[in-house]
Amino acid sequence: MKKLLILLFAFLCTTLLCAQDGRRTVAVVPASGVGIPESVKEGVTEGLLEGVVNSGLFRAVARGADFQNALGEMQFQQSGNVADDQLIEFGRALRADFVAFAVISKFDESHFRITYRMVDVATGEIPVMSSEMIEGSGLRGLMRATDNISQKLFGSGGTTGSVGAAPSMGMGSGPAKLHIYRPRRLGGNLLPRFDVLLDNSVIARPANNWKTTVTVNTFGPKTLSSKLDGKAELRIDIAPGGVYYIRCDISSQTVNTGKRRTSTGRDGRTTSMEETKTLYTPVLQLVDESIGAGEFNTIK
Repeated sequence: MKKLLILLFAFLCTTLLCAQDGRRTVAVVPASGVGIPESVKEGVTEGLLEGVVNSGLFRAVARGADFQNALGEMQFQQSGNVADDQLIEFGRALRADFVAFAVISKFDESHFRITYRMVDVATGEIPVMSSEMIEGSGLRGLMRATDNISQKLFGSGGTTGSVGAAPSMGMGSGPAKLHIYRPRRLGGNLLPRFDVLLDNSVIARPANNWKTTVTVNTFGPKTLSSKLDGKAELRIDIAPGGVYYIRCDISSQTVNTGKRRTSTGRDGRTTSMEETKTLYTPVLQLVDESIGAGEFNTIK
């Protein structure tokens, strides 16, 4: 009985920690490809899994019995691809937020292509989809390309995330960087967290005294947005090599609900009070680098 209670306590603690984690979960489907050695497909899959874990923004779905059972229900096409609706069902079976999948195509002994995509299980949308061409570098090039894929999908590690599809073909000096942060605020741990979206793709979920750096490989006018009870939008013209500091916060407002609450005291008297509730609205602010860099660097 004592052993059972210990196991139950451990399960409840694990469940509570997962619930409070706040990160989105990603199920990585094993890479597929006709005529591709299993060792290479496994290497590509492991590279994607490593990207999920090292991003700090996502949690990888455990590859246990439930994972294998769900995988067994999937039907791979002759090309090795999988239909989006099957990826969605796979994600639902594992209670994942996103499903990541890569297909390796072989043209000859030195020309390959990796096509990858992420599918939002809830909406069916594909927030990220692109391909990597590897020419003249053989199978080893596929492994190197996996690092590029992980960078685009999940970021380079730690608390750095990444969004965007193909690298920019512009004349700039590489990818742009969004330094997103939420300064320490007294009582801020009691305030809700919210998603920050870049053109409808989640790139951050700021908490009190929190920061992250997101690498962006697509440029031009972009919209950052967040929503709680109210909605916030911030439009930025992102340039190659640009550095931007985005300060996040929450504003609150207490409003009357239009209802009254009645209570009876010990003396039998009845009192009536107006019911109120607090509404929260995210705040997204583009901050000058001279200010933002100092605020960002003070967060540990």
